[in-house]
Amino acid sequence: MDPLKKHVGDLARFSAAMIVTAELSPHRMTTSQVIFFVTAAAAILAGRQATYTAIKEAIGEDVNRSLKTTYRVLLEPSRLYPGALGWLKRETNPADNREQLFDLTPRGRHVLEQIIEAMA
Repeated sequence: MDPLKKHVGDLARFSAAMIVTAELSPHRMTTSQVIFFVTAAAAILAGRQATYTAIKEAIGEDVNRSLKTTYRVLLEPSRLYPGALGWLKRETNPADNREQLFDLTPRGRHVLEQIIEAMA
């Protein structure tokens, strides 16, 4: 038996999640941006602090080279990024003013629910 065949279900769920993410995302969203969002969401839901540095470390150097500015498309719309998706909000950490914490917005929670539903 082909050892890959035992992972067909996993691949189908992953594919469904990627399709939903593509449908809910703008046409120019990158894989790195999707990985940033899912990594941030996983940390938030696990009750860990989701900081840019922690997310960047979790993702690794190969993925995060272009994230320094491009992750901002995931944030709430602002004057500088009026077309942002509004999936994450960023607030100053009350324990350390130099650090920004990410949290899911209601829209981001909805997107994540759609992704998880597609994987079920």
